[in-house]
Amino acid sequence: MSLYYTTLSLSLSLLMGFFWSPPAPAPPPPFDPPPMLDRVPWDILAAIVTAHATLFVLFCLIFGNRRNTGAVMGGSDSDNVKQSATDKGSLLATVLAYNVLAVCYSCYCSVVGTAAWFDGSAEAIGGSLYERLYAHSDAYAKMASVTIAYEIYNTAAVLCVHEYCNAPLIGHHSTCLVLGLMSMHPFCHYYGIFFFGLTALSSVPLALIELFQCAGMPGAQEACRVLFCVVFLVFRTFYWPLESYKYWRDALAALGGAVPVHSHAAHLFLLLSNVGLTGLQFFWTSLIAKGIAEKLAPPTKGAKAA
Repeated sequence: MSLYYTTLSLSLSLLMGFFWSPPAPAPPPPFDPPPMLDRVPWDILAAIVTAHATLFVLFCLIFGNRRNTGAVMGGSDSDNVKQSATDKGSLLATVLAYNVLAVCYSCYCSVVGTAAWFDGSAEAIGGSLYERLYAHSDAYAKMASVTIAYEIYNTAAVLCVHEYCNAPLIGHHSTCLVLGLMSMHPFCHYYGIFFFGLTALSSVPLALIELFQCAGMPGAQEACRVLFCVVFLVFRTFYWPLESYKYWRDALAALGGAVPVHSHAAHLFLLLSNVGLTGLQFFWTSLIAKGIAEKLAPPTKGAKAA
């Protein structure tokens, strides 16, 4: 009897296999991004520019034509203090307005991104290779819109404010602008939550350092410097390479045919950008390590005598 049922079930299985096959997986949604200019949130950009102008006027009323007299972290050269002393520094009102907006932007991205990374939003779109590369995230979409507007302003600002006008900063901000524009169609939202959101935690004390430096508040500046070093080392020196490795693993798998790819060029650009931005993290890490070494170094004889 058991042989009869076994033979019957095998026959039915073969018959079903001949006439029926499971449906093919649904094709990926078409990649149809809006035109480039339509991706720019002009209202947010207008608000940022208006905020800068308002802050500039306010600080001009307070500080007048006073010039910036301190070097900035990652500034254009090591001669910033000397240049400022000879009245070649930017207006203090300009640098203060720039850094107030930097604090606001960093706080926004760090709050939205950190919440999404740990409240399950990121996990919800991180379950498969395709989702990590092409699933949509409302939290990241908000950050991307603000980032595009801010980085348009920021790239223009670092070109005009000589303290910040150098190749690494121009390259960093322009690259972030391009990455934000690329992600307006769901593209790498999962990883964007980390790279644009969670890691912005270290940008908050960094922007505050610049702000307190310009405002002449050395005590608050030193406290933020310590906080910046700790947060940067945790999230950018150690955590960043781990997520970069995971992104490279997913991107290379996609380029190898594991999932449909909308654009090989976009993936390659993202990989190259990750190399550059990761190199920048290690460059900053070297500066932090140098600063810590100088702090811990025993005073020289000349310093003791002084």
